[in-house]
Amino acid sequence: MHSERPRRPRETNPLLQGVLVLDKPPGLTSQQAVSRAKGALSAARVGHGGTLDPFATGVLPLLLNGATRISALLLGDDKVYQGVAHLGVVTDTLDVTGKVLEERPVPSLAPAEIRVALEGFLGEIEQVPPMYSAVKVGGQRLYRLARKQIEIERAPKKVRIDEVELLSADLPDVEFRVRCSGGTYVRALVDDLGRRLGCGAYLSRLRRLRSGSFRIEDAVSLDQLDALADAFASEAPPGPAAAAEWWARELGGALVPLRQALPRIPAVGLSDAGLSLVAQGEPVRAGDVREVSADFEAGDPILLVRGTKALALARAASASRHFAEISPRAVVARVERLLR
Repeated sequence: MHSERPRRPRETNPLLQGVLVLDKPPGLTSQQAVSRAKGALSAARVGHGGTLDPFATGVLPLLLNGATRISALLLGDDKVYQGVAHLGVVTDTLDVTGKVLEERPVPSLAPAEIRVALEGFLGEIEQVPPMYSAVKVGGQRLYRLARKQIEIERAPKKVRIDEVELLSADLPDVEFRVRCSGGTYVRALVDDLGRRLGCGAYLSRLRRLRSGSFRIEDAVSLDQLDALADAFASEAPPGPAAAAEWWARELGGALVPLRQALPRIPAVGLSDAGLSLVAQGEPVRAGDVREVSADFEAGDPILLVRGTKALALARAASASRHFAEISPRAVVARVERLLR
């Protein structure tokens, strides 16, 4: 049983910034994991970049302080999961936590038959969101309706299955790995697999191995965070800046700086004068640009940086290839949100 761990209150630290790669344990909601990590880190604000069901484990990106402002940019990232489908049983939640609705005999399936069924999902497919999900229909969360035994029609949505691999077939259990687009319901995928095999199935185990660029190999556990919090309390680095440096050093690769956390968004380095103006919400002018990490077009999102530190998200007003030929006073980007 994972419960909130009492901890002596201490001053929150607004300077600890980045994406913390957490290995979520089973038995906690994503929000409970966020709360426990927030207590250990004493961060002023903590969010997450993609929900995991309570029974699921693995990569849960935690967004610390200014990183909470980039959550929308992470939710659509590709995911990699490893799971187990239990054949011959159908549940109302499509997973191990649900009420059994039906039991059917499992035929003698060869691994090759199961592999063919799995590979039939490759490419763009349509999924109907499960009733036990947080999707809103008509302003109501589906899971709230499901708890009242109300089922409503749901519009299918397009998702993408890039890779699917059969790892083992020890019937009635089938272990698999899947790489898919953000928003894919692995529970629904397993339910559809059970239909294809003619015996039904539910998801009995799920572990997220990767979310975007965040990998399970780099993740830290809640128990490790608690141990670090105890060490931090005994060392007591003075001031928020020293505290943030201590955590960054101790967390190592589990704490990803914002610039590194958004590898697909071009980074634009600014002069000191430009940074001061950005901090006041002023637009970026061509004369203040000092570096551009990759080409971009007008309308693209960009990250305004100083060294390794990300300061703001902005929207390009001009293509990067034109910067050298336009007036230094020309506006080339407008700030959308400060990351602080």
